[in-house]
Amino acid sequence: MREKVEASGLQRAFIIWGYELTGRKWEDKVSLIVQLAQLRGHEIVFIDNTSRSAGIQDERGVEFARAVEFLQEACRNPGLTLIIDVHHKKGRDSIENKTRGGTGVQGAVDINLEIERVGGTRKRKRTAFGRVRATHWVKTIELSEDGHEYELVDAEDADEVDADTQKRFHDAEALRRLGGPVTWQSFAAEVDVKTASTARNRLNTLVDEGLAVKHKGSGPDPDRWEATAVEGGGSQ
Repeated sequence: MREKVEASGLQRAFIIWGYELTGRKWEDKVSLIVQLAQLRGHEIVFIDNTSRSAGIQDERGVEFARAVEFLQEACRNPGLTLIIDVHHKKGRDSIENKTRGGTGVQGAVDINLEIERVGGTRKRKRTAFGRVRATHWVKTIELSEDGHEYELVDAEDADEVDADTQKRFHDAEALRRLGGPVTWQSFAAEVDVKTASTARNRLNTLVDEGLAVKHKGSGPDPDRWEATAVEGGGSQ
């Protein structure tokens, strides 16, 4: 750990070892971490590894999503930047679907940074995507032979994350901005969509991905949709 801290150039880092919090509930761990960060004047909280720290066995389910949601809320109030580490699931899949925990977790964070090993080399491919276009990039870095530095060997401006995935993140953010349950008309005005069918289809896609819930109307009462902060299932 000391070697990692030195190699990354961290300053004023305060490390809490896992064994120091053994026996505590996740809520108590989070409360203590946030309080210490505030007392010591830190601005970033990094949890490595999130599922292990929270005692989660199944990263695909609601339990993991709720643990992340609680952590997010605890850091949001004092204005702390939160970085979490989540494993990739095994097997072949597109990069935007590799992270465990549910697509709702991906949609609830500002930036996703996916890291892949390139064959048996010292290269690592990093793919970033999130709520704004500026966060979408692909870079490949390579670790030096002595293991102390990384060098950029390739950078791409083009997005590897497909347009549908980007639209999903943008729609989820728009629904979040609108707040409580809203009609398709309010959503359409927010994302500049002209037709009811397009707006409803995009909203229902968010529901399918676990990024929103649909409140079914009855009689003259219209359907309404509401963003979910974090939902389990899916494939983050």
